[in-house]
Amino acid sequence: MPMDNPFQIIDARLSNLENLILDLKHSTIPKLLEKPKHPNPNQFLTKKEAAKLLSCSVSTIDNYRRAGKLKRYNIGSSVRFKRTALLGMLADLNKQAA
Repeated sequence: MPMDNPFQIIDARLSNLENLILDLKHSTIPKLLEKPKHPNPNQFLTKKEAAKLLSCSVSTIDNYRRAGKLKRYNIGSSVRFKRTALLGMLADLNKQAA
C-alpha cells in the first residue's frame, strides 16, 4: 500500500484551512461588524409584540391594561402599546423580582 507524500497531506490541510477562513471572512465577520439596529423607543407595538417583549402571554398584557398598568392606544381598529411604556414596565418587573 503506497504512502501519500507528507507534503501533499500538509498542502491539502492548509487548503482546507484557507477555505474555512475565507468562508468565515465572507459570511460571519461582516454580520458581526454590522451596526446593531436599535428600535424606535416611540414605536407602537401590537399586543402580541408587547407580550413577546415582556416574555408573557397576550392575556397578561390584557390584565396589565385592565389594571391600569399599561395604556393602550387605538389606532384605527387596532390596539397598540408604546414601546417606552413596555420597557418601563419591564424595568419595574425586574426591580420587583430582585
